[in-house]
Amino acid sequence: MKDYNEAVIFASGEVLTEHLPNDWFEWSDDKLNEFLEDKVSGAFECFEAEGLWNEIDKIADGLLRFETDSKSDYGMLVSENKIMAKFIESQGFNVDEII
Repeated sequence: MKDYNEAVIFASGEVLTEHLPNDWFEWSDDKLNEFLEDKVSGAFECFEAEGLWNEIDKIADGLLRFETDSKSDYGMLVSENKIMAKFIESQGFNVDEII
């Protein structure tokens, strides 16, 4: 994960039915909110745009923090968060070896 923008795009796919595009940060608040509410996935349907954004931001922040944590902390993070496990595997790690 290179930066916050990349983390947000990845994280949006966990909350929405479609990832945010690369230029999402150039959008107006209204356009972003409309996209979030139009693309919300089933588990998050009760959330309004602000709540969806908070979830995406939390996941993105967790992904960025994950990269800076030591390998000894990986097992704890993975077991607490399935989204982290999916990200770890997407980076070429074997989750079972880390836990």
